[in-house]
Amino acid sequence: MFYNYLSIALKQLRKQPVFSGIKIFSLTLGLACSMLVVMHVQYIGSANKHIANWENTYRLVTHMMVRETNTPYRTRATAEPYIPQLRLDYGDQIEYAAKIRAGNALFSRGNEASENDFYWAEPDAIPIFDLRFIQGDASGALIEPNTVILTESTARKYFGQDNPMGQTLTINNQADLRVIGVIADYPVAATTQMDMLISIPTGTGLYGENFMNNNGWIGFQGSEAYLTFPDQATAEQVSQDLPEFLERNLPEGAVTFSRQIGLGLSLQRLDDIYLNPLNNFGTVETSTSKTVLLGLVVFSILILATSCINYMNLSLAQLSQRNREIGVRKTLGASRRQIIAQFLVESLLLTVIALFIAIPLVAIALPTYTNLTETGFSFLDLFRTGFIAALVALVVVTGVVAGFIPAVSVSHLQPASIVKNANTTTRRGRLSKAAVTTAQFALSTALMLLAIAIYVQTNHLRELDVGYNRDNLVILDSRYSTINPEVFNYTALVNELEQHPGVLSVATSDFRPPGTGPINPWRIPRFAPDETITVAHTGVSPGFIETYEMELLAGRSFSEDFVSDFIPPQGIGGAEDSEGQVYGIVITDLLARRFGFDSPDAAIGQSFDLFDTNFRVIGVVKRFQFSSGMEAAERSIGILRSTVSPMRYLHLRLDPMQTEAALNHIDTVWERHQPSVPIERTFFAQTFDDIIADRTDGLSMAALMASVVTVLIAGFGLYALASYSSLRRTKEVGIRKALGATADSIVMLLAWDFIKPVLVACVIAWPIAWFAIEAFYAGFTSRAGFSVLIYGVVTGGVLAVALLTVAIQCFRTANSDPVKSLRYE
Repeated sequence: MFYNYLSIALKQLRKQPVFSGIKIFSLTLGLACSMLVVMHVQYIGSANKHIANWENTYRLVTHMMVRETNTPYRTRATAEPYIPQLRLDYGDQIEYAAKIRAGNALFSRGNEASENDFYWAEPDAIPIFDLRFIQGDASGALIEPNTVILTESTARKYFGQDNPMGQTLTINNQADLRVIGVIADYPVAATTQMDMLISIPTGTGLYGENFMNNNGWIGFQGSEAYLTFPDQATAEQVSQDLPEFLERNLPEGAVTFSRQIGLGLSLQRLDDIYLNPLNNFGTVETSTSKTVLLGLVVFSILILATSCINYMNLSLAQLSQRNREIGVRKTLGASRRQIIAQFLVESLLLTVIALFIAIPLVAIALPTYTNLTETGFSFLDLFRTGFIAALVALVVVTGVVAGFIPAVSVSHLQPASIVKNANTTTRRGRLSKAAVTTAQFALSTALMLLAIAIYVQTNHLRELDVGYNRDNLVILDSRYSTINPEVFNYTALVNELEQHPGVLSVATSDFRPPGTGPINPWRIPRFAPDETITVAHTGVSPGFIETYEMELLAGRSFSEDFVSDFIPPQGIGGAEDSEGQVYGIVITDLLARRFGFDSPDAAIGQSFDLFDTNFRVIGVVKRFQFSSGMEAAERSIGILRSTVSPMRYLHLRLDPMQTEAALNHIDTVWERHQPSVPIERTFFAQTFDDIIADRTDGLSMAALMASVVTVLIAGFGLYALASYSSLRRTKEVGIRKALGATADSIVMLLAWDFIKPVLVACVIAWPIAWFAIEAFYAGFTSRAGFSVLIYGVVTGGVLAVALLTVAIQCFRTANSDPVKSLRYE
């Protein structure tokens, strides 16, 4: 029986090649898009599952709240005492527990040096992350000072084909690290990529006994904590007890403040990290990846749905041509089930053909797709056992969904009316085809509007007034470190950089945009004893405001004429004679409003307190945003402190007419002072654009491609319907022409039947697009306007495409010879 169904399907394929080709084309596009997204989803689903005990391994998450706005946030940063105390309180319930902290440093071997990410790590990190040693021994690793573990690729990077075991790497020209182990490279889907692991005693030797070992229960300096439990039930017990853990262990002096900031702890399982990211006080981790993935999943579903709808529509349109075949079969005893099975076999056959065409399309599109989504899966993943099963399921579901409605529709026909050649095209059938066309174009139009909205928002972010001039700004990492300040002459480096007409000014800071400085609770004298406002603040040199060309709204900038403007080299509260000293700060107008001042002028001279250190506002600048309109108010730097001490990052304002000469000068000066260290300089404008691109480009491209593909599928389907309908109305056209109708009037008559559902589709698409655009815009603090005129223009464009598609066939029919038309059967 199946062979007979297959034979009939192949005959139908040869009998109507145009219709079959359009069906296969639309299914090919839908399957290709779906295959890419399924591979993406499987790739994400594999994140962290290379770890043997991932089901029982968790990340410790810290919960806090911006009190004045009641904005909750979660961060992976944990205070240093948490892990030691967790070991004490739950020693028999925790299998492994470790702190790690991400870092970036310059590693050198001989005269060669390059930058690399690394992690400070405790010994338990080895079993927690299931680090697999290729050389060396896991037992005893990460215990001794000045030791490091490398991945295979990192070992090749620094040692080539030489055996790295026992050899040394120098970190930041400060300490020699002995290689004690080489581990297998991490899968690209892992959320924590450990290229190098350095023992914490190494950090203690460099930075003092308090390195990753202080007693501050509400101090967060970048450490993360991971725990492995014997089973999930134990993990749940510990998770439920974490509020009591804080309550019984928080020092008395920290209890009030912990309640003010809503301090809490929770556990996040490793497989939940990628798709349930933390907001980290306004900066969402893996936000781009999650947003793009969700968008791609939705778009691929819409494209596949459009493909299936197109198949249904064309199949329904063809039913009248197969009435006699079905009538004869039903007269000879074929059951409804057999008729349905026959049509499902046909749809599955076309789906399988579409699959074989889609596979090479996937191979062609894969490099662009993985680059767009910043993923690392390959074409060979298509042939893994798990994916093959998913692929078979995708083909079966697509074939059944596409063919089910036509199959059920034709199975309902009565054999007597079919054999008599009665008109089987009912009003319900016509409405069904119109509804299908409407659904296709509604999805296409909504996607097109969303793609345009993303483009408009992207332009808005790039053109937004961010409170400074980002053009012609170069940020240079000086590699300065207070631990080893004599590696190079910092003052001479800065002075020489200024000695070029193309370098207009040089400023320094302890942060690198778009990052910010620390975030702490600040207060003013009129606040209640326990009242604070959380503010991001950072240290800059005099001249920083001028270098960035920030707009000064009130007061003055930092000036070396005022000694009190600058914090001493020992830092806040570090100098013995600083007790009672009041230091100058510059705040933003946004922060002035957050603290209740009516105007920038009203904030001048006001006192601010940070812990036990006192400050006075000497100036107010317009709010500046290093991350454009994606930066929440709580995350934006609100307070600038100043010091004349050396700071790591240099900011150089260049003359746009002498950019090339200025860059050559910078490189020459660097080579003179640090010849063995590769220079790292970037134009901030490029960094700024990259921030926006990371957030919008992937989704924008996905929406654009989805809209183009759906319009293409819908357009081909509409053309096929127009061809079929025009063919069926050939005799009617002949009669109308014989009675004097013009070709133009006939074209309008035929085309109007197809334009009506497209027009309805555009109207339906408007609210769908509005909700989608609002959901997208919700992720930005500054939103672009989206004019109603754009809705009208897109609607007009879609109608024009639809009209052009059907007009070609309608014009051909309208200009046919009426004599031949009247003889048409």
